[in-house]
Amino acid sequence: MWRWDQGRLLYFQFDVLKEIAKALVKFDNTDLSKCEDLFRNILVNDT
Repeated sequence: MWRWDQGRLLYFQFDVLKEIAKALVKFDNTDLSKCEDLFRNILVNDT
């Protein structure tokens, strides 16, 4: 499970939230259990 790092304020900046949303949209209607590593890599690298 991907966890939010509550200590990092960067996650709460509007531009970063937009980048997180863009990464999540790439996996809309996808079974994440089948591509968890790819999902994690894209989410981390894109944000």
